[in-house]
Amino acid sequence: MTVSSARLKVSSHSKKRFVIALKYDGENDYRYLVATDLTWRTQDIIQAYTLRWLIEVFFEDWKL
Repeated sequence: MTVSSARLKVSSHSKKRFVIALKYDGENDYRYLVATDLTWRTQDIIQAYTLRWLIEVFFEDWKL
Protein backbone atom coordinates (compact mmCIF):
# COMPACT_ATOMS: atom_id res chain seq x y z
CA MET A 1 0.00 0.00 0.00
CA THR A 2 1.24 3.48 -0.87
CA VAL A 3 0.28 6.34 1.45
CA SER A 4 0.83 10.07 1.02
CA SER A 5 -0.58 12.80 3.22
CA ALA A 6 -0.52 16.56 3.63
CA ARG A 7 -2.36 19.32 5.41
CA LEU A 8 -3.80 21.33 2.53
CA LYS A 9 -6.22 24.18 1.99
CA VAL A 10 -9.30 22.70 0.34
CA SER A 11 -10.90 25.51 -1.62
CA SER A 12 -14.35 23.91 -1.72
CA HIS A 13 -14.35 23.82 2.10
CA SER A 14 -12.57 27.18 2.47
CA LYS A 15 -10.50 25.56 5.22
CA LYS A 16 -7.35 23.58 5.80
CA ARG A 17 -7.87 19.80 5.84
CA PHE A 18 -5.75 16.71 6.35
CA VAL A 19 -5.78 14.88 3.00
CA ILE A 20 -4.53 11.30 2.73
CA ALA A 21 -4.07 9.45 -0.56
CA LEU A 22 -4.11 5.63 -0.41
CA LYS A 23 -3.23 3.27 -3.24
CA TYR A 24 -3.40 -0.47 -2.71
CA ASP A 25 -1.17 -2.91 -4.60
CA GLY A 26 -2.71 -3.86 -7.93
CA GLU A 27 -4.97 -0.78 -8.13
CA ASN A 28 -4.48 2.06 -10.58
CA ASP A 29 -6.33 4.84 -8.79
CA TYR A 30 -5.85 6.49 -5.41
CA ARG A 31 -8.50 6.64 -2.69
CA TYR A 32 -8.66 9.83 -0.66
CA LEU A 33 -9.49 10.42 2.98
CA VAL A 34 -10.16 13.92 4.25
CA ALA A 35 -9.98 14.71 7.96
CA THR A 36 -10.90 17.91 9.75
CA ASP A 37 -8.77 17.38 12.87
CA LEU A 38 -5.26 18.49 11.92
CA THR A 39 -3.72 17.20 15.16
CA TRP A 40 -4.09 13.51 14.26
CA ARG A 41 -1.23 11.58 12.68
CA THR A 42 -1.62 9.87 9.30
CA GLN A 43 -1.37 6.42 10.89
CA ASP A 44 -4.11 7.25 13.42
CA ILE A 45 -6.52 8.38 10.70
CA ILE A 46 -5.90 5.25 8.60
CA GLN A 47 -6.46 2.99 11.62
CA ALA A 48 -9.70 4.80 12.52
CA TYR A 49 -10.88 4.49 8.91
CA THR A 50 -10.15 0.74 8.96
CA LEU A 51 -12.21 0.31 12.14
CA ARG A 52 -15.05 2.38 10.71
CA TRP A 53 -15.12 0.22 7.59
CA LEU A 54 -15.37 -2.95 9.72
CA ILE A 55 -18.32 -1.45 11.61
CA GLU A 56 -20.09 -0.52 8.36
CA VAL A 57 -19.71 -4.08 7.07
CA PHE A 58 -21.00 -5.46 10.39
CA PHE A 59 -24.12 -3.26 10.22
CA GLU A 60 -24.77 -4.28 6.63
CA ASP A 61 -24.50 -7.97 7.52
CA TRP A 62 -26.66 -7.47 10.61
CA LYS A 63 -29.46 -5.91 8.55
CA LEU A 64 -29.63 -9.04 6.39
